Amino acid sequence: MFDFSCASACNPPNPGANTVKVNMEDIAKRNAEEVEAKRKAEEEQRRKAEEVQKQEAARRAEKEAEERRQKEQEEVKRLADQEKAKEAAAAAAAAEAADIEKKRLDEEAAVRKNETMAWLKKQGFAGVNKPKKSFFSGTTYALHKAAETGNAKIVGGLLEQGANPSQKNSAGKTAQEVVMKKKKADSHKEEGHGHRTDVWWTSLSLVPMSGLACPILPE
Repeated sequence: MFDFSCASACNPPNPGANTVKVNMEDIAKRNAEEVEAKRKAEEEQRRKAEEVQKQEAARRAEKEAEERRQKEQEEVKRLADQEKAKEAAAAAAAAEAADIEKKRLDEEAAVRKNETMAWLKKQGFAGVNKPKKSFFSGTTYALHKAAETGNAKIVGGLLEQGANPSQKNSAGKTAQEVVMKKKKADSHKEEGHGHRTDVWWTSLSLVPMSGLACPILPE
């Protein structure tokens, strides 16, 4: 029943051989695990490095974009300031020109006023709307006198000083009506000579002033 053969009895199993075989497998497994762990660590390191690079690139791009936005805003502000400065300079120049023009007009108005006042005094009128009575011509006014004599400068000066263009003289005529009557009379007078010499009267024009039609007569 029992096998006591020489092979089994004389060659018992070698425990050391089995132990060495098991240890080599463990070492190979550990080596493979270490290689895999190293590979994973290196892969993770590369991944982190790439992530850092991506973040750094994103930061650089954001910084560059912010710098561009800032430069664009600065350029917009510079152009706006430049335009404001140009407008301010133009406004200042316009204001200066307006002041110069006003001064010129005021000086001219003062000259016309002085000339008008001197003419009133010379003609014996107490004011632009004050009547002057004459035994032969009745009551007349400065505007009638200036218009009748064709003194356009004085007519303008009287109107500037407030002469009333609708004022009527003792004959019931306005200054304009006096002029038109004079024009008509002179026209009839010249018809017999075959030609017109009333160039001054034919150049008579009516312009609105203070809401009324007033004669402006050429000199």
